[in-house]
Amino acid sequence: MEPVAEIDNIYYGKDQDLRENGTVINEGLRIYLDSKGGSGNKYYRWDFEETWKFKVPNPKKYDYVMKQL
Repeated sequence: MEPVAEIDNIYYGKDQDLRENGTVINEGLRIYLDSKGGSGNKYYRWDFEETWKFKVPNPKKYDYVMKQL
C-alpha cells in the first residue's frame, strides 16, 4: 500500500439503513473524514477503535424501601 495523506477533518452524521426489503429501518452513525489527495489513488482504508464512557447525570443517593405492616 502507498502512504496516505494526513487527515484534515473527522466528523459523523446520523444515518438510516433499510434492511429486509425496506421493511426495517436500522439507525446509526456514519463516520467521515477529509484529507488531501494522494498520488492518484481513489480508495484508502482506515481502521478505528471505539471507546465509550457512560455517566449517569443524577445518581441516586438513597434507596426507598416501603415496609408493609
